[in-house]
Order: sequence, then C-alpha cells, then structure tokens
Amino acid sequence: MIFERLTAWLLMAANTCPPYLEKERFYVIKKRLLRRYAQDIGSEWQRIVHYCWACDATGVYADTGEDCHRCDGGIYQQFWVPLTVWEWEGFLFHSPGDRTWFEPDAEIKYQGKIQKQRHYFSHEAVLWLFLIFDQKAFLRMLRYNRQSMFSRYPLSALQWIVFEVWHRSLTAQRRLFNAFQGWKNRQGTDIDDMPF
Repeated sequence: MIFERLTAWLLMAANTCPPYLEKERFYVIKKRLLRRYAQDIGSEWQRIVHYCWACDATGVYADTGEDCHRCDGGIYQQFWVPLTVWEWEGFLFHSPGDRTWFEPDAEIKYQGKIQKQRHYFSHEAVLWLFLIFDQKAFLRMLRYNRQSMFSRYPLSALQWIVFEVWHRSLTAQRRLFNAFQGWKNRQGTDIDDMPF
C-alpha cells in the first residue's frame, strides 16, 4: 500500500516534465505501472493542430498573395488522439491511443497538448522511477544529463557529481591525447618508431 502510494506520487511528479533523453523508456514504465495498479475510468479526446510555417498560418503567402499550397487554410496537419484516463491513488493520468485523421463524434476535451505545471520534484522523481524500474536508463541519465545547479535532493546531487566527474575525465583524456598528437607531430616520428 505504501509502495503503491509513493510510486503513484513519483509518477505524478515525473509526468509533469518527462525526461528528454529517455522519454520512450519513461512512457514504457508509465504504461506498465498504470496497467498494473491504476483503474481505467474512461476516455477523452484530444485535438492536435500543426499550423503552417510557410504562410504563417494564414493560408496565403505574404509576399505574393497567392494561396498556400502546403496547407489547408493555415492548418498544415491536424489529428485527433483518444486518451485513456486512469485513476491511481487519487491522481489522474492520461495515456494516448493511436491517432486518427478523422474528427470523432465525441466531445474534444483538450485542444493541443495537455499543459501541466512542472512539479518541483519532477527531475528527482524521474531518477527514482528509473532507479527502481529501469537501471540502464538510470545509469544513462547519470552520465549524460544533469541539472544546471547542484541539488539538495539525493539522486539529483549524485547525478550532478557523476556528470561532472565523467565529463572532466573525458576532457582530461582528450587533452592528453591532443598533447600526445602534438608531440608526435613535432617529433616527425611514426607510431612504429617510438621507443615504447
């Protein structure tokens, strides 16, 4: 019970700002947790519209006044997505289905992407979920992604330290290699002629 409540809270916090580098793996964890613990309470629809950049979403080129041949009245592409609504420990989650290109008969609840205010604990929550459910993604997040400042949260602080040490050692290796290449070029010797 406590594990489920804590995991639901972590997923809610992490879902407000999913990680950029490991987004697909995050959504695999989310889907697996929702199917196992959450209750499906219905579905809603979302409409996504991509506006045309060629005519600035007007449908007419500004310089020539001709109709834009890339879009339909300023809309480059639009589609509808069914969202399954899940309830878990008092938190609501949405998981998208396959997009459709035809407008459904049901009410469209969301126009555009669902906007969520970023939770203060979102980055740390992502790290905890990866540590518990996907250790490979956790290790990758430690080495290749970090927050800009040192954090008071334990995994974010660990991530900051690992990232700094990892990248400083790579920088030192590059400098050593470049110094060796410079020495080799100044000596005019071939690698095979070296005494060691």
